[in-house]
Amino acid sequence: MQTPQLNRPQSPAPFTPDEWLAALDPYLVRLNEPDLSAKAAGIMLKLVFSPQFTINNVVERCSDGRTAVRHGLNELVEAGLVARSFDGDGRQQWENLLWQQCTAGVGVK
Repeated sequence: MQTPQLNRPQSPAPFTPDEWLAALDPYLVRLNEPDLSAKAAGIMLKLVFSPQFTINNVVERCSDGRTAVRHGLNELVEAGLVARSFDGDGRQQWENLLWQQCTAGVGVK
């Protein structure tokens, strides 16, 4: 059986699907923790290849409304999986910390 190709962000070096799966293994383990709600885990799955994002990016990919997405993201902040900051104009900036941790070993930015 042939290994399926993953859609991945452009990077300076090619990575095999096995390397990507190895990088994502800790990501998937964290999503299976019992203290993480299904809503928060689902949002993280939608962000699996999104190192940075906005609430609008998430809302566009979900059937849930903005308030539900915001609650899920707040849960992910509390779990240490996502970071929130503000730019110079006071707009929220979001960062997928788990993505950074998992891909650090394979050189993805």
